[in-house]
Amino acid sequence: MKYYKTPITANFIVTRNCNGNCIFCGVEHMSNKKIKDVSAERLKNIIDTLYDNNVLRINFFGGEPLVYNDIVGLVRYAKNKEFFTTLITNGMIWRKEFTDFANTLDGIAVSIHGSMASHCRLTRSNEKQYQIIRNTIEKINKLKIPLTINMTVTANNYTDIKEFVEDLKDKYEIKAFAFNRYISNPELPKKISDSLKLSVEQINNTLKDIDYLASKYKDTTFKYAIHFPLCIVENPKHLKYVGNCGFGQNYISIDCDGNIQPCSYTYKKLGNIFKNNLEEVWNNDEMLMEYRSMKWLPDKCKTCDLFERCHSGCKETRNCDFSYDEILDEVMSCEKV
Repeated sequence: MKYYKTPITANFIVTRNCNGNCIFCGVEHMSNKKIKDVSAERLKNIIDTLYDNNVLRINFFGGEPLVYNDIVGLVRYAKNKEFFTTLITNGMIWRKEFTDFANTLDGIAVSIHGSMASHCRLTRSNEKQYQIIRNTIEKINKLKIPLTINMTVTANNYTDIKEFVEDLKDKYEIKAFAFNRYISNPELPKKISDSLKLSVEQINNTLKDIDYLASKYKDTTFKYAIHFPLCIVENPKHLKYVGNCGFGQNYISIDCDGNIQPCSYTYKKLGNIFKNNLEEVWNNDEMLMEYRSMKWLPDKCKTCDLFERCHSGCKETRNCDFSYDEILDEVMSCEKV
């Protein structure tokens, strides 16, 4: 597998605190209890290290990054270092000082998960909170910050996609829609987690809806941001709606304590940015080297024409260090790794 000398993009978990309660959230240590945040100076030290290691883009993440007291200062600090800056929020908080983002953010994503009924069910929220998010979208539009809508797609809300997108496009300026396939959350009871997982058939149904929307809204980008094995896609023209995974190739996740992770969906720690050299970890970590060897992949994946784009889908669906995507079990028989 080809990979960059250092990661290009860093997902930066600036806080584990969150004002939401999403049923599907897999962020480590998330709870309803308030956790003491790391100081802004220490987080700026992490930004400095990313800069020194030639990282080009920082995505501010959480938890909920907007509950961090000095998030405006952190984003401004990163922008002054000429990072490409983005931020993902649940949209349930918006303070006056966030108008500064008009000058410091290159893009912002708001997470909203289908119709009001679906969103409230999946986030354990209510109609009032749903409307707060819609109000936040209006405020972002007024600031002219390029806006992406993030939707976590589950077996419970996948039929919402078409009407959901049409409703939002009718009211707001939206640059892109990112559809995030639900990935197993080990903190959930297995029965609940399994009930949220998309089947191959359901994924293909969503791709049909996305194709319809892409033809209707040609000024808008539509992508499955959390991808899946490309061999399950029935219509070849739908492949363009499936994003590529940067696991081990160009992407890293850093949490507020400086822990280095290959992905925000894994609990695996590769090292710590305050104790280890990021470039050395990136190029020499045993788990990453094993992953890049591709020896663990099923033989059918290695001989597939789509292999270079796919690499077996999401590596974190089984909640281990990494493995081939669990949805492959639906479509082929292969040895476990």
